[in-house]
Amino acid sequence: MSSFVIGLDIGGTHITATLVRVEQVLGNRTATIECDVFYTRSIENTKEKDPRSIISTWVECIEDLIHDFVKNHQENEAIIGIACGIPGPMDYERGVSYIQSTQLNKCEKFFGLNLHFSLQDSLRDLISRWKHVYNPKYFTPPTSPRTSLFDREKQVALEKSLHMKRANEINSTMNQASFHYKDL
Repeated sequence: MSSFVIGLDIGGTHITATLVRVEQVLGNRTATIECDVFYTRSIENTKEKDPRSIISTWVECIEDLIHDFVKNHQENEAIIGIACGIPGPMDYERGVSYIQSTQLNKCEKFFGLNLHFSLQDSLRDLISRWKHVYNPKYFTPPTSPRTSLFDREKQVALEKSLHMKRANEINSTMNQASFHYKDL
């Protein structure tokens, strides 16, 4: 089984994500960028934006990467984590941002926000959406000789509609995501 980590470079006006392969060879762990594909999203006017909006842009970038991962990788390959580089000042152990510079005009509303919990909540929503989305890559059709092609197509259509209904239910509640602010 191959293991991958999503690598994030979060800046004041952008996010870049890539897939990193992690391997254990003769007791040594190595990490290599899987391919020269980088997923980038720009964030305009970070000073005025709500932190939830900025974090949702981060998650959209991660979702783009996951979408391509599902399309291009094998079923026995897995994403095992996310590594995130973000500028300070910050309490990296607790995940709390102390950005408050008025001269940089970037992410001032992150001050006191626990980015670890906020990103974790948003990723939970992303995972729950992906759990309920129909993925034809991993569909195994029935093998019974009595099952006609028409019956299989009908079954696929039924499963897809049930998955889409559930995904829509999850998306409707996604806007109510909670963000945790840490008291200083």
